[in-house]
Amino acid sequence: MIRRGMRMGVRCRAAIGADPIRSAKVSCARDVPAGAASGIDTLTEYFETFDEQGRPAGLAARPRVHRDGLWHRAVHIWLFRSDGRVYVQRRAPDKDVSPDRLDVSVGEHLQPGEDFRAAAYRGLSEELGVVDAKPIELGGERRVTQHRPEIGIHDREIQRAFHAVYDGEVEPEPSEIAALELWTMDRLRAEAGRSPDAFTPGLRADLADLDLP
Repeated sequence: MIRRGMRMGVRCRAAIGADPIRSAKVSCARDVPAGAASGIDTLTEYFETFDEQGRPAGLAARPRVHRDGLWHRAVHIWLFRSDGRVYVQRRAPDKDVSPDRLDVSVGEHLQPGEDFRAAAYRGLSEELGVVDAKPIELGGERRVTQHRPEIGIHDREIQRAFHAVYDGEVEPEPSEIAALELWTMDRLRAEAGRSPDAFTPGLRADLADLDLP
């Protein structure tokens, strides 16, 4: 199990357009995307949303996106070591979607104006402190849904997945990740089959749909 100390202050993100591998510049989450309408609460996380045909439908606050089932974009990154083991995270217990469930190495929502590959690099850096891995895309774009009406969650994501191999040190971000462990793929597939509710729908969809290493 791997942990690190809590980051202090407002969560920040790699600046859009900066070098995704070794960017030293950060832009705090309170920054409003260029062109955003006046009156936006700049302390709230906003996502780009899309209609059923995948056409842009404007920005919406994260709570509304997950409450109303608005399509939005996300990326998954499967981080392997060269011995074939993969990092599996346990999501923090206060996450609004799938709290305390086992998940892919990194799952990240795209920020306004960001593309999937840039989000993959940013997610590896923010969630695991990894800046030297090179994500390789797995398959194409998919739609993954999770409906939990008992807790008011209707999560509809347009996803792309990546994998990378990295043997260096990882530093999981504790506000996002409760725990991080290395699993073999055989163990992961067996446990997800035996106890599917212990895993996120996104991880289970990846196991079913993707040609993972």
